[in-house]
Amino acid sequence: FTFVSAQAQSSEVEAVSQMTKTEQFKTNCNFFKETLIGEFKEGGVRILTILYTDLKTGDELVGLEFQSYATLLNGIGTPENLGYLDAEQVNDFLLALETMLDETKNAGKKEQSAISYTAPGGIDAHSYSLNGVQYVGFRKKWITTNEFGVRQYTYTQNPPFMTINKLAKLISSIKEAQTIAEQYLNK
Repeated sequence: FTFVSAQAQSSEVEAVSQMTKTEQFKTNCNFFKETLIGEFKEGGVRILTILYTDLKTGDELVGLEFQSYATLLNGIGTPENLGYLDAEQVNDFLLALETMLDETKNAGKKEQSAISYTAPGGIDAHSYSLNGVQYVGFRKKWITTNEFGVRQYTYTQNPPFMTINKLAKLISSIKEAQTIAEQYLNK
């Protein structure tokens, strides 16, 4: 899917502005180690809390990697990276998810609302209603600018989604991952 909006900027600027510290660390560091310090799964979304260590300088960074995973008929999972959040970006993401949950609880049966939030790094969360059931979907969003200076949005195909009732469990999992990340940062 490609969505177009009439705002001009260079795609080089867009790519840099979307990168989180974790993505910049992985891009700029040639020799690093990833240590998995936490893993949570809920409703097609896997959250990995990872300690990244630059093996040349000893610099460390903790980030949360969000993946979608689809289980195929033979039971094999196929994870797709949705993006990274730095430890200090998690609160905004949680606020957006909690707002989606609250809006659904407060909305009347006939009232339908849609909320969308794109975190730094391009993790896009959006709520929507289908046949009277409220869902939350997660996808990777890329922003590019075409040769005419028009901004284009491209999203992952087949993103994971969950009913709104599973969102509370995902929020709890993200908070647990955040706690683990903060413990490593405060050592």
